[in-house]
Amino acid sequence: MTEEEEEIQEEQPEKADSSELIEAANKAADRLEAGNKELKKLLEQQQKVIVEKTFGGEAEAGVKRKTKEQKAQEAAEKMLAGTGMAEYAFPNAKTDSSYN
Repeated sequence: MTEEEEEIQEEQPEKADSSELIEAANKAADRLEAGNKELKKLLEQQQKVIVEKTFGGEAEAGVKRKTKEQKAQEAAEKMLAGTGMAEYAFPNAKTDSSYN
């Protein structure tokens, strides 16, 4: 065999490896494209849900927010509920018995 034939035979396995790499890259690109399409569908669904929530009356607009003090008092009332101490600590607060 001549030197040229040996070089050709050495190059051929590299071409086979490179074609395998190209095929693997193409498959990966196809998977990425499919994933992007699915992500786009999910994003559109999420946007529709946000619009429906906003115009469906579930938005936070017009909702009166509680102050830190109100939140702290409610947390304390929940903690003391059922201990018998809630009536002494918060005499004006609603108790479970007032709901019956």
